[in-house]
Amino acid sequence: MGQKKDLTGSEKSKIVRYLAEGCSTLKIAKLLKRDHRTIKRFIQNSQQGRKTRVEKPRRKITAHELRKVKRAAATMPLATSLAIFQSCNITGVLKSTRCAILRDMAKVRKAERRPPLNKTHKLKRQDWANKYLKTDFSKVLWTDEMRVEVGVKLNSQSYCQFLEDTFFKQWYRKKSASFKKNMIFMQDNAPSHASKYSTAWLARKGIKEGNLMTWPPCSPDLNPIENLWSIIKCEIYKEGKQYTSLNSVWEAVVAAARNVDGEQIKTLTESMDGRLLSVLAKKGGYIGH
Repeated sequence: MGQKKDLTGSEKSKIVRYLAEGCSTLKIAKLLKRDHRTIKRFIQNSQQGRKTRVEKPRRKITAHELRKVKRAAATMPLATSLAIFQSCNITGVLKSTRCAILRDMAKVRKAERRPPLNKTHKLKRQDWANKYLKTDFSKVLWTDEMRVEVGVKLNSQSYCQFLEDTFFKQWYRKKSASFKKNMIFMQDNAPSHASKYSTAWLARKGIKEGNLMTWPPCSPDLNPIENLWSIIKCEIYKEGKQYTSLNSVWEAVVAAARNVDGEQIKTLTESMDGRLLSVLAKKGGYIGH
């Protein structure tokens, strides 16, 4: 036998009227042809009424506390939300709020879309591809520095000093005259790179116009060292690895760079011919590298 439907609005009105007339629940059940327990349950629910939900006051998190939580989460990646907040001496925060804050911190931001290339950009990319189509890219020195130093802005002077302290003193001066003569130095069009000051400084160091590769605008997809950076980043952040200081990040970068397989570098270098042909085939458009 199927279960009867809930009381209708009309039946509820009749129950109220019968109660006002002094009828018992059994009599009302007989009049409505309903189970007396259904009538009794309706009367009890009506008498109790619905309890209003009392919202607990929510604890607001300040910007200073958020920074503390972010640092604690980086040092305690496997800890619970309660342990992380307690380590920061932050109490009274609901579990749902704690978890939402930590989830938001853990979100990986999507890479920004590349800006669309205009007609001038595409023409310059095609001209560049035609110019270097027969180049021996094994002689090209690809650069793409990433420098982090608090309070220092990378301008032309600091860029040249950076090259002096790292590239020239530690590596370039040890190379033979033949290597220096045939080498091609690549740098992008960042203002600190393409300035007259930097160009003149490089010329004094022996890297003159003939050894300096021109670079088309908006073209990170043509630089194989960008792919090398991706390999290094995947290595240092694998398995959710986190770092608490710049020194620890730098040590990880150095270790990852030393472990890069020489065949990978060779493959990236040899990919340049294909990149140039792809640029020409796409009439200067972005390529899939």
